Amino acid sequence: RKKDRIKQANTAAAAFYTKCLVTLPTAGKARSHLRSRNISPESIRTFALGYAPDCYYGDEKTKSTTVKKTTKKTVNKSSWGSGSLVEYLANDGYTPDEIVEAGLAVRTKKKELTIYVDKKSVKELSNKEDESSNKDDDKDEEHDYSDLMDRFRSRLIIPIMDERGQTVIALGGRHLEGNAGAAAGDKSFIPAKYINSPDSLVFTKKNVLYNQHMAKLAMEETVSDNKNASTKEAPPAVVIVEGYFDAIALSNVGVRNVVASMGTALPLEQLTIAVEMENVPGGRIILCMDGDDAGQNAVERLCSSNILSKVPNL
Repeated sequence: RKKDRIKQANTAAAAFYTKCLVTLPTAGKARSHLRSRNISPESIRTFALGYAPDCYYGDEKTKSTTVKKTTKKTVNKSSWGSGSLVEYLANDGYTPDEIVEAGLAVRTKKKELTIYVDKKSVKELSNKEDESSNKDDDKDEEHDYSDLMDRFRSRLIIPIMDERGQTVIALGGRHLEGNAGAAAGDKSFIPAKYINSPDSLVFTKKNVLYNQHMAKLAMEETVSDNKNASTKEAPPAVVIVEGYFDAIALSNVGVRNVVASMGTALPLEQLTIAVEMENVPGGRIILCMDGDDAGQNAVERLCSSNILSKVPNL
């Protein structure tokens, strides 16, 4: 059940961020970034890209930008955290522990946003009800979300699907320039360009290739087309790139048999997944790392480490 709740929370978060990208005025910077990279509306929908507002230190702090849901919970709002994913998930019935375990929030020492089930108020309103009703009220657990903060803030959001493409198991976030999101307006703070959900019960980064499900589908379609074609073409290849947007950009122009390692490191586990994906006689793996020093060093490290000889069936 805990794994299911984590998947459900991530799926709900992805839907929240997708709606934020379309509806929030402050998401204009995210939409502009996608246009600058020539990412088509179709690709935005295909990859369910979204936008994570910063409701703590960013532009959204002073705005009431929330994706609302009707709820029985008592919500005491302040500008700090109002409209956040934490608030949304709290209203959707997720506990603080579930939100943290899903990697969607971090615990802080700051306690300005209070979202909780007020058990005392429930009891006062239930004085005229029978004893069994009061017992049910006692079962209501008080949840304090005041020390939670969204993990992803002022970032483009990339949902990471499981190998079948059925559920969201994690999220990636790209920092948007000009939105440091630093605590207390600390201008010296430089956020990481990309961050991922931490490893969880449903996500271990080294065991996942981004876009695996869509790449495998594209390869299967290629094999089917080759069987029906009068002239045989080369068997399909798995193209491995570094980042989310490398994969999205290639898919955007029609190269759909592409996966991303989500970083310069390419461990044995991911290479093994790539080999098992293609599973076609004569199939190939194409490394398409960045041309910068980090990308070149990654290829050199991969070749010198003898890791390729350890991959089964390669």
